Amino acid sequence: MRSVTGSHAATTTVGNSSMIAVALIPIGVALGAPPAETAWLVSGLYLATAVGQPVVGWLVDTYGPRRLYLVGDALVGAAGVLGTLADRTLGRLGTTKG
Repeated sequence: MRSVTGSHAATTTVGNSSMIAVALIPIGVALGAPPAETAWLVSGLYLATAVGQPVVGWLVDTYGPRRLYLVGDALVGAAGVLGTLADRTLGRLGTTKG
């Protein structure tokens, strides 16, 4: 099981870094920054992956994959609800355009 998970993580890392590399110019245009100033995003991705993969591996070994998946799914759902409410609340406070 671990070899499958490890190979999946390695493949995902390559795919994610490719997507960020392709998106660097549009991200820079949206933020008004040249490509040289957005290159740190790739380093940030590698740093997050280097820290995150062992931590998630330990969490799966400790709590099990099903429980970890369900907690992650609940956190993503809660973040979506909070993001929706924050946009409406900030709009009422006059802190956003629109």
